[in-house]
Amino acid sequence: MKRLVPFVEGRGDLKALPALLARLVLHLGVDSLFVDTNPFRVQNLGKLFQGGGAEWQRLVTAAVRTRHETGAILLILDGDVRRVSDMRYIERFGDDHFCAFRVAAHLADLAKGSGAGSIVSVAAAFAMREMESWAVSTIDGLAEAKPSDELEIPVGIAVPENPEAMNDAKGWLKKALGKYKPTLHQLELAQRIPIDLAIKRSRSFRRLANAVSQLNNAVREGTYVCSPQLP
Repeated sequence: MKRLVPFVEGRGDLKALPALLARLVLHLGVDSLFVDTNPFRVQNLGKLFQGGGAEWQRLVTAAVRTRHETGAILLILDGDVRRVSDMRYIERFGDDHFCAFRVAAHLADLAKGSGAGSIVSVAAAFAMREMESWAVSTIDGLAEAKPSDELEIPVGIAVPENPEAMNDAKGWLKKALGKYKPTLHQLELAQRIPIDLAIKRSRSFRRLANAVSQLNNAVREGTYVCSPQLP
């Protein structure tokens, strides 16, 4: 078994996303990776692009060097930006508009400078537009999950139209549940989100699941991937 090292954005993600990934790995029947419970925190997309991607490459190198038996790195960020300031991205695509697939492919390509695709597998994925969007898209299923003393989700709550296009999923949860604070409640959501429902309803969550499967297959087969790749 090789180590899957998550790279995450916010403080609440440090515990929530490893917990969610552990459940996803179990759901998918992953057999060649285990989830590292101590993620790298990368803060935001702009920081990764500092120095023409040098910061992102430095972090990939650090993970390979410091985490024993690292087989794969999975970067998970919020897709809540509108413009990408990286000049390489602008030169490559001709504009600065954020596109989750293009940005993820660009990051995967930049990671090759640190051995991605040759000594370690790397995948990038975005929660559209926040991790909380996955909870909103499955809120009715969350209501039917194991009750919680901390977050009470009313049975019969309706899923809003197109949660992945929402500008403030955190705000929607706070209004719908009466309270919500990422650093306090993200972990509980991660432990309760119905995985099968999230895969069915959320395109960005399906991408996350596909990325995990790609990384697992590469490790099992003794190969390396950078995902996604442009055609």
